Amino acid sequence: MKKLVLTLIVAFATVCGFAQAIDHGQFNDYMFRGGDVVFKGRFENYSQSEMPQYVVANVMDYFSLQNQNQLVKVNADGTFCGTVKLPHSQICFIDASPHTIIPLLSVGDTLEAVFTPNDYVLNSRNNHLADIFTESLNEIYKRYADSPYGDLSQPYIYSKDGNRDTIQWAIERNIDIMEQAIKDIRRGRIVIPDSLSPLACEMVKSNILFKGLSNIVELLETWRFSSGKPLDLRKLKKFFKKYEKELFDNPCILFNSSTFWALFNSLRNTIYAPLYHGATAYAPAGTEQDVADYALWHILPREYRDGFLEKALPLSGDTLYTQEDKILQGFEKIDDLYGISSSSFLSQMALTLYVYGQHFEGVDGDKYITEKAKAAMPFITDPVVAHHFLELYRKHVVANENTVVPMLNAFANEVADRVLSPYKGNVMFLDFWSYGCGPCRAGMLEQRELVERMKGKPVKFIYIASTEYDDLEHSTQWLKEKGINGEALFVDERDWTALKGVFNFTGTPALVLIGRDGFVHDASHDVNALEKEIEELLK
Repeated sequence: MKKLVLTLIVAFATVCGFAQAIDHGQFNDYMFRGGDVVFKGRFENYSQSEMPQYVVANVMDYFSLQNQNQLVKVNADGTFCGTVKLPHSQICFIDASPHTIIPLLSVGDTLEAVFTPNDYVLNSRNNHLADIFTESLNEIYKRYADSPYGDLSQPYIYSKDGNRDTIQWAIERNIDIMEQAIKDIRRGRIVIPDSLSPLACEMVKSNILFKGLSNIVELLETWRFSSGKPLDLRKLKKFFKKYEKELFDNPCILFNSSTFWALFNSLRNTIYAPLYHGATAYAPAGTEQDVADYALWHILPREYRDGFLEKALPLSGDTLYTQEDKILQGFEKIDDLYGISSSSFLSQMALTLYVYGQHFEGVDGDKYITEKAKAAMPFITDPVVAHHFLELYRKHVVANENTVVPMLNAFANEVADRVLSPYKGNVMFLDFWSYGCGPCRAGMLEQRELVERMKGKPVKFIYIASTEYDDLEHSTQWLKEKGINGEALFVDERDWTALKGVFNFTGTPALVLIGRDGFVHDASHDVNALEKEIEELLK
């Protein structure tokens, strides 16, 4: 395996040409790499009962969509000091109950914060991005959105009725607005406060463009799931081709979490759909697995076995159609429809997510990642993307090289230990929910029969909600009326924040299984699969 890694890295370096310089304008290379941020400060004028026990930083690797909550312990005197690991500089959501702050952090930064019950003060050192926060971005954007360019508000008002002509008009209207904005950006006519650094100014300009791009692809996504006459993409293709540098070859997207989620999800469903088309869930190994893998993924076996070619060749017209062919044809289709090249930054991010953005486990899963990574390497030419592509492959190899990933013991954390200690010795199914979350309520209703079947066994179904978001009386009444017979826990804001960090979730529903030994396992949302997972832990 190590030899394979070395071979891949050498080959990849040759393809990417690491010696070549790339101009990212005001941005330095270190901003796109991983590293630490020191987060320190104190809570003032809090009683001991109000003092948060942890501050939680939510960090996202945009190249794999892997999300991680990181805990910083708050001391009894209200002070805290910890390290937050970043995969790259980014806007980071920090839960410091009752405050949520969203600073833009760069690698090597030291962020200091002073929290009082009604306010907070931030100070940042060694951070060239520190003078811009989401709040200031929004204020600048509002001035832009209300300007003579026109309205770049959410596209929902145009797409809600699913009318093809309305959506076509809205897309072209956004194109006209954005074209004028791009021209003014190029001519230096966008008015930005003098207090912002040149780097922050570049971010503001990019934010305006990404907002418009996000609108367009959301409109495309709405129409994609409708039926009827195709949209006329000629004007859009001409626009994308003309302004590809500003819209698709702009690494500033890494510093824009307010747009990233909506934008990239819509991009995967529309413009970059030809890369993802035909992807399917990982199927367990079987006697015909090599042929099945080839039919679904165009992945060849590591070694040809008897009968493989005989069965596989007819599936692709007597010529083996590989992952490389699939990627190449996908980019050719994208260029044909939208005029976007495979060399643009967003195109290569989309390809990286195609390789690493799906969950594969075990030795068989290793085959999928390796084959897809080899196929994608010749297309990864941007040094920033290349760096993260190789880092993800390195992590994948380490995880599959006889390395045992340490499991999380829920009771190692003092808050989780206190909340869950009454149920020690049982298999615990934790369902973090909120009454206002429809999928949460639906999942709990589906679990009722499973709860009944598990009666008498050492299994506890524990439904945990936050008193910050839910009315205790209202939620309790709903649980009673619907016959939700698990253990209902309502925790305060401080404990909810800590549990989010321990079990690494940001929203609800979030499901967790804990074995009788206290170690944490993933839990399935499918009731039948969940029952099997619980039975396995009971053995």
